[in-house]
Parts: sequence; structure tokens; C-alpha cells
Amino acid sequence: MSTAVKKPWAILLCKFSDDTNDPATTTIRDLATQWRASASPEFIAGNLNSTWDTDDRTILELYQYFFTPAGIFTHNVTNYFYANSHGLIDVSGNKVFPITLDITMAQGAALAQTPGGKAYQDWMFQKAKKVLKDVYNVKWKNF
Repeated sequence: MSTAVKKPWAILLCKFSDDTNDPATTTIRDLATQWRASASPEFIAGNLNSTWDTDDRTILELYQYFFTPAGIFTHNVTNYFYANSHGLIDVSGNKVFPITLDITMAQGAALAQTPGGKAYQDWMFQKAKKVLKDVYNVKWKNF
């Protein structure tokens, strides 16, 4: 039998510096309240249902359940890769890292317009990798 190849992912859960939603404390219920107060009726109808109003999981917990062994029995990413690779790909080393970028939402929106595209994505990834190294002492290439 072949040995599984370890291919862990680093999930960079990024937010702008002026975003008050801390992934470790903001719950799905909190997001539902915010979105119901500010989003269009079409967005609400297409994206929210009553279960959001009672969901006390944090954003960070939700990402951990989806991407790491914490949620392995919920048919998450870890389970998917194990099952569909017949045990040959192991992503059980996945880790979620909350990242606060050193730019505001307005600055991010402006940069998304100009330069936009790949340049914007590359620039944001560089910023996120710097936080990963500076705050968590983790090299993204280890994932």
C-alpha cells in the first residue's frame, strides 16, 4: 500500500485593518445581523436564512471546521481529499491563520480598481505572507 503524500495548506483568513469583525470572536449570527441591516433584499434572500440568526460559531471556527481535521466528520476538505485520493493525499496538516492587513477597506477597494487584476492579487498576497511570517513565524512555502 502506498503512503499518503502530505500536502498541507495555509489558509490565510485576511481582513482589512479597519474591519471590526475579528474572526476569533465574530459569530455567524453577528454577520447575519450586520448584513440584514446593510445589504440589499436580493442579497439577503439569496444568501441568508433563519439558521444564520442562531449560529454562534465564530468565523474562525467555521474555517477550521471546513479546512482542518476539526471538522473531519462533516465531509470537509480534509475528508474530501482523503476519500477522493483513496488515502494518497493527506491535507490533515492544514492550518487557518487570521491575518490583519495593514491597509483599510477603502485602500483595498481603490487598489482593486487600480492596478486591479493580477497585480492587486500579488500585492495582497505579499502583504498577507509578511503578516504570516511576522506574527506567526511561519513560512508560507512550508504549506
